[in-house]
Amino acid sequence: WQVIGFIAILIVVILIIWLIALALSTIGRLGLIQGTALAEEEPESMSFRELFELGKPFFWRVLGLNVLVGLAIFLLVLILILPLIGITALTFGVALICLIPLICLLVPVSWAISIILEQANNALVLEDLGILSAIKRGWEVFRENLGNMIVIFLILGIGGFIVGLIFAIPIFLIVVPAVLAIILGSASESGSVFGGGLTVA
Repeated sequence: WQVIGFIAILIVVILIIWLIALALSTIGRLGLIQGTALAEEEPESMSFRELFELGKPFFWRVLGLNVLVGLAIFLLVLILILPLIGITALTFGVALICLIPLICLLVPVSWAISIILEQANNALVLEDLGILSAIKRGWEVFRENLGNMIVIFLILGIGGFIVGLIFAIPIFLIVVPAVLAIILGSASESGSVFGGGLTVA
């Protein structure tokens, strides 16, 4: 019972932290949306408190939108993952190799969902829409600008890959020789021990 109680407390603490983080991110998102919109109309700067006051009427709707989409994605992933785990276990991991293209497909899908959600947040605040109407509006904006968004995605994706590769190369050059030295050192030490054993014998 102590273990169950500890797990229950841990789950509650994680849930509270998640809700606080979600609330803070919602406030930040509202401030960003309002600030960007006002910057285009009125160049004068506004304090965060003023932006927060402007965004307060939309807080619960934006929070509900992100929670709703997050839960839907979580349930969908859960529905997909559980059968895949079972199939992978039954086939001793062979099925996982066949699922690599599907896993790669999740990258652009998750990117598309994030873009639609971002546009839905903008529509909810700037156009004063409901949650479902905002999601529909986000999809319309995404569909109408699909070509430009794909180009941006490719540029950012390729650019991010190149930057990551540039940072990874020095680490690779440092780590690989060190690992090889450890492996070769262990192998030579084992050989010495083995040879010493034969000599003694």
